[in-house]
Amino acid sequence: MKQLILVLLGSFIGIGSACKKEDATTKPADPRAAARPATLPPRAEPAKPAFLAVPKLGVQIEVPADAKVNDGAGDSVMIMSDSQPDCVVMLSKVNPDIADKFEKVVAEIKNAKMGHGPLKAMTKEENQPNGNWKIEWTSTSDITKKDLFGVQHRVVLAGTLYDCARKTNTAAGQACVARACSSLKK
Repeated sequence: MKQLILVLLGSFIGIGSACKKEDATTKPADPRAAARPATLPPRAEPAKPAFLAVPKLGVQIEVPADAKVNDGAGDSVMIMSDSQPDCVVMLSKVNPDIADKFEKVVAEIKNAKMGHGPLKAMTKEENQPNGNWKIEWTSTSDITKKDLFGVQHRVVLAGTLYDCARKTNTAAGQACVARACSSLKK
């Protein structure tokens, strides 16, 4: 019996020494780590502007050449660019019977209504006699407390009203959306 106990005890000691506790130095390398770059590649230059057809609305809009049109609800689309991720354009047809008037939209922005956040600066406020208008502003996000850059353009083409808008996180995104909205054509 004594021999059996010694044999068993020896076996446990042998097994215990063969099993090493893993720590940071003995842990095997993550096989995925070799596939990951040490640093992120530099961001590609923004795509050059090009006119993009929006068949659903019967218009064209000048956006970064890599932009894609995504269907929205009803008569609306969202246009997004991979090379300029903050240049997202919301474009929709507007029913003239229920369309908000220029003065109402300006008042909502100035009074921080409709999710616009507290106004910092109104950078463009143009109401044109042909029904087109352009409103651009900077406000503070209610959630992040960071600057938001808004664009709201109303464009009348061949008697049809279009809203072209978006709030972005950067002034460059705002400029891209404003350029796109100003380029709208049949």
